[in-house]
Amino acid sequence: GGQMCVISSGDVVVDASCGSMGVVDARPVRNETLFEVFQLSGGLLSLLVMQQIHSGALSIDESVASAWPKFGTNGKEKITLKQLLHHRSGLASAVPKKKTLRELCDWQAMVDAIANGERARANTGARNGSASAGETE
Repeated sequence: GGQMCVISSGDVVVDASCGSMGVVDARPVRNETLFEVFQLSGGLLSLLVMQQIHSGALSIDESVASAWPKFGTNGKEKITLKQLLHHRSGLASAVPKKKTLRELCDWQAMVDAIANGERARANTGARNGSASAGETE
């Protein structure tokens, strides 16, 4: 299923939904249906980061800790922006497990968890966040 809402000059021009929640859940999608947007946010984040790189505010090869000093702990000191964007920073284990939706939506708690989290010790080179901080591709 899907949804689309188009707003022009502050007015809702289109507000439509169609289809079902999915193969396992046949409930119809409605305008108020909530969807997680984890996959959608990556493209938007990459666009915003590239704008910052183009303007000179960030460098693709600089460490994340140079822009966010609290991040530079627990083996994450040398992780670069490029590694984050390539999912090769080893941070898959930095996000706390078994959290409620409310806890996952707590901005400060998640920022603190990532800043205080540890880089994965595995060095597989896989694109799932388990590559070592020294790898870039």
